[in-house]
Amino acid sequence: MSSSTPFIIQIWQKYRSGYEYLQALWIINRFEALLAYNIGYFLIVISLASDTALILARAKLFVVFAITVLLTKGIASIEDAIHDYSRDRNNPMKNYVASAVDKLGKRASILWLLLEFFISVVGWIYLSISLNSWVFVLSGTSGYVLGYIYSYPPRFKEKGIYNHILNAVGDVTFILLPGYFLVSDGFGVRNLVIIGLVFLNSFPYLIMHQAGDTFFDRLEGMKTFTQEFGARNSVLLSAIISLAISVSLICLGLLITAVANILFSYHLLGIFLETDPLDERQQSEIISKNYRIEIWATLINISYFAGMITFHAYF
Repeated sequence: MSSSTPFIIQIWQKYRSGYEYLQALWIINRFEALLAYNIGYFLIVISLASDTALILARAKLFVVFAITVLLTKGIASIEDAIHDYSRDRNNPMKNYVASAVDKLGKRASILWLLLEFFISVVGWIYLSISLNSWVFVLSGTSGYVLGYIYSYPPRFKEKGIYNHILNAVGDVTFILLPGYFLVSDGFGVRNLVIIGLVFLNSFPYLIMHQAGDTFFDRLEGMKTFTQEFGARNSVLLSAIISLAISVSLICLGLLITAVANILFSYHLLGIFLETDPLDERQQSEIISKNYRIEIWATLINISYFAGMITFHAYF
């Protein structure tokens, strides 16, 4: 940098460079989506607590748990960003991810992955030692394995519906169940049913997230569930699943959560109607434009928290 450059401009250029670097790191971790809807998961866990006093007593452990979960998910996101770099580069809906890898550099991206892995391993071990249970180490291990095989062989990302099953199982095995173990003295049947509904609820928004990439994934030779089922049909399927879940939620007394699912279904039906009679590229673009996983997944997850709290307050 030239010494003749005004001091204030030098400061701004350094700040901007640092900000862009952090922004790229944020993107390859997918924190723009992960942070929002995982906060919803953490709220669900809190709503399942058996005793408020237990939450307060384990508040520090809960913070460690939340950070560790986010880092574990971030690792899977970095793996995906590195592995699918060339494909993301050619996808106008995801080329910002490849640009973030370029900003950091692939070597630096790998180093960040290793750092996050080390910190998260310490977190899982700390939780297991603190609560005298290896549940957390096992949960963390499942997160690492599921995150890896999502992008790398056997690459479940291209295994049709198994891709979505893998993601949904991951959210249960290393977020909801260990989180429930952290804030509860035992497992109640009703709470386990609710965890099961959260598991099912993840399918519509995961399918929709993939539906927007249908055309561009096909161009890159990727085989996905929404290709086999059709982008538009996937939207309709997601709407039907969400409506079916709403019926179960009403039966459980979680009316706020049921309303959120009905609104989600209504939004998806609107997208379904808008994509007729367009070709697959136009369908994919409209889905990507009108569906944001970080918004709807967060809304639905928070609605579970609101529904549970309301239920406990009145019943």
